[in-house]
Order: sequence, then structure tokens, then C-alpha cells
Amino acid sequence: LSLILFGTRYTIFFCLGTTGARVLIGTLLAGAAGGRKLPEIRVFQGFSAIPTMILIFFVLVNINFNPALPPPQLALIHAVLFIFIGIPGSFTAMQEKIEDLQKAYHVEAARSCGAGESYILRKHILPFLVEPLLMLFLREIISILVLIGQLGIFTICIGGTIVLNDPPTYISR
Repeated sequence: LSLILFGTRYTIFFCLGTTGARVLIGTLLAGAAGGRKLPEIRVFQGFSAIPTMILIFFVLVNINFNPALPPPQLALIHAVLFIFIGIPGSFTAMQEKIEDLQKAYHVEAARSCGAGESYILRKHILPFLVEPLLMLFLREIISILVLIGQLGIFTICIGGTIVLNDPPTYISR
């Protein structure tokens, strides 16, 4: 129990960091797109049909057991995988919200008064994204915790797994 409680703080910080990066990058990309539909993002959205756990499992299964890399570097590999697989979902959620806000009356009024796109984004769209960003952040935290739990079932731990023989015992590094 003490090992689980000790490791929980690393899991929580890992989860908060990767979630923050997912949401930040997805929101910045959606803001740069300005609510326009991008045909290139359909390629990334196609990956949402494949379960995330399967993608990450096949990447990590060969490098996670008795790894040569130290735990911080292996955790960084986990974080990069978690972030890049989650960016399309964050991007799509924020892009849809920005599209809805682009059609709002106050944005149309600002546009008809001659406001530029960056001004509209900064003054008329970003203030209305606080609640959706919070909801997206919480949803992504849950998603990452579920993913960590699913990988834990297959003894893939963040930072690596040590395998002891006779009988096989799996210990998180």
C-alpha cells in the first residue's frame, strides 16, 4: 500500500502535465485555424477509430520491460505518446467550440465594425472558452487515468517495469 501511495504522486503529476500539454497544443492549433475546417485534420481524426490503448501498447511493449533507459526518459516517451495521440481530440473539441462562437452575434458585430481576426479571437472568443477548456481538461485527465489503468493491467508502468523470474513478478520502477 505504501508503494502504491508513493507512486500515486508521480502518476498524478504525469497526468496533469500530459493533460495540460494536450489541451494547450490542441487549443493553440484550433485558435490558429480560427474555426476553419482543415482537411488535413481528417487524417488524425481517423486514428480515433483505433483504441488508444492498443496504439500505445504496441509501441511500449518492447521498450518497457527491463529497459535500458532510466525512468525519467521512459516516462518522457510515455508522455510524448500520450500527448500526440490526444491532440486531435482536443483540437476537434476546441475547433467546434470556436466555430460556434464565430457564428455568435457579438462576433459578427465586431467583425462588421472592422475588428481584425486576432482582436476577435483575443477579446470575443477566448473569454468564452474558459468553461469549455476546463471541461476538456477534466475529460482529458479522466482519459489519461483510464489509459494508465488499462496499460497497468498489461503491466506496462510509467517509467518502466522490472521483471523478476521464478515466478514472474512485475515491479514498477
